Amino acid sequence: MRIAGGYALGHIADKFGFFKTMKIICLINIATSLILFILESSSIFENAILICLAHGLLTFMRWSSLIIPITYIFQHFKQEKAYKYSAIALSAVVFGMLTNNMFSIVYENTDHFSVFLIYVSSGLLGYIIYSYLGNTQKIKIEKARETQISKAAISLAFLLSGICGICLSYQFYFVENCFNTVMIVETAGERLAYSPFWITLFLTLLPIAKKIKDLDLAKILQISLCGILISVGLFYIIPAYSKPILFIHQVIYAVSFGVFLAPALRFIYQLLHGNHSYFRMNFIFGAGVSTFIMISYLMAKTKLLSAPFLGLVLITTLMASCLGIISYFKFSKENAAYKCY
Repeated sequence: MRIAGGYALGHIADKFGFFKTMKIICLINIATSLILFILESSSIFENAILICLAHGLLTFMRWSSLIIPITYIFQHFKQEKAYKYSAIALSAVVFGMLTNNMFSIVYENTDHFSVFLIYVSSGLLGYIIYSYLGNTQKIKIEKARETQISKAAISLAFLLSGICGICLSYQFYFVENCFNTVMIVETAGERLAYSPFWITLFLTLLPIAKKIKDLDLAKILQISLCGILISVGLFYIIPAYSKPILFIHQVIYAVSFGVFLAPALRFIYQLLHGNHSYFRMNFIFGAGVSTFIMISYLMAKTKLLSAPFLGLVLITTLMASCLGIISYFKFSKENAAYKCY
């Protein structure tokens, strides 16, 4: 559904423009939340297939609700502001994940009505904001132009998207599911949830994006990979899954991922000539993220190796592949078309 959403909503954005597409996404969010509330809180509709379909609709628009606005930011703002605004948009998404993560840990049996109110209120607020901005900002919609993009550029964009997916799924499948005690602090009989990864990522994403905005992609990949290697290495240098070790790992890993995340979207945009089309970036990002989240999930279930090491193997493989493609660009005539290197 993520891939289908990237395909369909990308084409819709190219045809009808940014604001109309975002209002459609908000309306889907509201309608699906209402359907889920009815299905999950009522004994009348005890049908797992209907519930799965409703969740599928939420998934359908999930990444598009981030990537389409990010593409719009790069299209319509100058470079300095684009870095800042895209990092702010990412920070908002991370804050939402942080809130959801903490809420689900503290309140394991979350009341359906509370979740319904959160989704509907966010959908209504988004619809009002996009309606207002759409009426006040009269930006001419240009028809997407056909431009040639090399297979190497598409492959690199796909793998960069995959790294985003694997780094996020590493946190879910290889850390939180295996060592969820790091997320809980027992205080006077009460359960207090905290997320070192999400909190650190939220606090450092914007400052990091400003600091490294002039670095090329190869250097960013190298810095990010070194930090991730150090963070996972802590598990084996000090072989004890204690809370202090997990906490330090989470902080270093979050900063290392933050080094990569914001610039990755900018490079994907440049590689796919995003100024001409929403579709390319939306579809390829959705396909890359979804594919490698699924790979992470399947590999985590095998339990062939320790969870942190297995996640590191996936991340290292993808980052090394990206560095190989970048080396190809550097020695290729096609490099002239891509100023990001």
